[in-house]
Amino acid sequence: MEETETQAGGPAGVDVANGRQSRSETSNDAGADAEQRADGEVASAPEEDELTRLRRETEELRDQWTRERAEFSNFRKRTIIERQRARQETISSFVGELLAALDNFDQVLNIESVSEEVKNYIVGVQMIRDSFINILQKHNIKVINPVDEAFDPNRMEALSMENRDDIEKDTVLEVYQSGYVLEYGEGNSHVIRPARVKVGKATAASPQQ
Repeated sequence: MEETETQAGGPAGVDVANGRQSRSETSNDAGADAEQRADGEVASAPEEDELTRLRRETEELRDQWTRERAEFSNFRKRTIIERQRARQETISSFVGELLAALDNFDQVLNIESVSEEVKNYIVGVQMIRDSFINILQKHNIKVINPVDEAFDPNRMEALSMENRDDIEKDTVLEVYQSGYVLEYGEGNSHVIRPARVKVGKATAASPQQ
C-alpha cells in the first residue's frame, strides 16, 4: 500500500503530470506559430496587390502627363502659327490700302523731263515716299524692285517679254510696278504684291559641254 501511494502521490507522479502539461504547452505554441505564419502570408498578399496597384497608377499618371505635355506643346505651336497668320493678314491688308499712294509717288518720281520747280516738288515727294518705306521696313516689309535680277515667278509677274541673246538666264529688264513682301522668321515670307516687270528671255545657245 505504501509503495502504491508513493508512485501515485510522490515526486514521480508530479513529474508525470508536469510532463503531460509541458507537451501540451509545446503543442499550443507550435499551433500559435503556425497561425502567425499563416496570418503573415495572408497579410503579405494584400500588400503586394497594393504595391502593384500603386505602380500601375503611377504609370498611368506618367502617361497622362506625357500626353498632356505633348498636347500643350502642340497647342503652343498652333497658337504661334495662328498669331503669325493673323499678324500677316492684318499687315498685308493695311499695306494693301497704302499701295495706291506709294504707286502714285513712284509715278511722280519716274518723270524724267521736268522743270526746276517740278524737280523741287519731286524732292519733297521722294522724302515722303522714303518715310513710308522706312515705316514699312520696321515691320519687315521690303520693296521688290528687281531690275537686272533673275526673274523669280514667286515674287514677280511678267507683263511683257523680250528675247535677248546677250543674257544667259531670264532677267528683269524693267519694273513697271514695285512689289512688296512681308518677311518673318527663319526665311519665311509672304508676298503682299508681286513686282510687275518686263523680262528679258534668254535665247543664247548653251555652251557646249
